[in-house]
Amino acid sequence: MLSILRQEYCCTDINQVAYYGYSFMGESFKDYIVCKVKPKLADEDWTQELVDTAVEVTGFSADNFAGIFENAANYSSWRIGEAVAEAVLEDSGKARFYYDSCRDLKNPNAHNTGADIVGFCDINDETLFLFGEVKTSNSPTSPPTVLYGRTGMIEQLTDLQIREDKRNNLIKWITSKTKVLSEAFKTDLGKALCAYTKSKREKVQLVGVLVRDTTPNELDLKNRAKALEETASPLMGVWLFALYTGVPMEKDAWKTIMNGGAAHDS
Repeated sequence: MLSILRQEYCCTDINQVAYYGYSFMGESFKDYIVCKVKPKLADEDWTQELVDTAVEVTGFSADNFAGIFENAANYSSWRIGEAVAEAVLEDSGKARFYYDSCRDLKNPNAHNTGADIVGFCDINDETLFLFGEVKTSNSPTSPPTVLYGRTGMIEQLTDLQIREDKRNNLIKWITSKTKVLSEAFKTDLGKALCAYTKSKREKVQLVGVLVRDTTPNELDLKNRAKALEETASPLMGVWLFALYTGVPMEKDAWKTIMNGGAAHDS
C-alpha cells in the first residue's frame, strides 16, 4: 500500500476473501484529499474536452463556457470517500481506472447504479475486471450500518458474486466507452474480456472499501469477510479494505479541508 498508510490489521486466510485495515498517518489524509482527491473530483481533463467540443461546435471562445462545464466544489462526504477509495487503489497499484462513472450522472449528487468501482487489476499475471463498492461512515459502531441490509456493502458485493447479469451489465457499460478511451484501456479490456469469457463468465476481482473517521477496529471487516466467503466462487476473489482517515467528517470537515479551509473542531 501507500507509504502514507499504516497497516492496522489484515487476514488473507479465508480462501477467496482477504481483508485489510489501514490508517492514514499523521496529517497525511488532509494533504491527500487536497493534492490527490480534489483534482480527481474536478476531472479537469474531461472538463477541458467538453469545453473544446463547445468551442468547436459554436465558434465561441472558451471564456464563454466558464462555469458551465466545470465541476462544482460542493462535494458531500460520501462522494469524497468514493474518490479517496479509488485514488488509494490506483496509487497503490492495485487498480487502473480509465473512466469516471460520475460523468454519466445527470444529477451530480446522485449515487452510481450498478457498482461504485469499475476498473481493472492484475491477479496472478492476468488482467481482470475489478468491480466493487465504497461506503463512507462516521458511525461509532463496528461494523457500521452501511455494511448491512439491501443497500449495504456486503449484500451489494454478494449480488456481484452470484448474479451474472449484474457483472454483464457493468462490462457492457465500460465496453461502451471504448471510442473515447486510450489504447491502454483497450488492451486491458481485451485481456479482461478473454479471462471472463474463458471462465464461464466468473473470473473477476471484487473489492469493497470502507472509509471511516473512527479508530481502527478489525470487527469492521472480520465477520463480513466470512459472510462473503459463504457465497464465494473459486474463480472470483474479494478484497475488503477499511481506510481510517483520522479526521472527523462531521460538519463537512473533509470538504472544508479539501477546499483550502480549516476543519471544524470535532
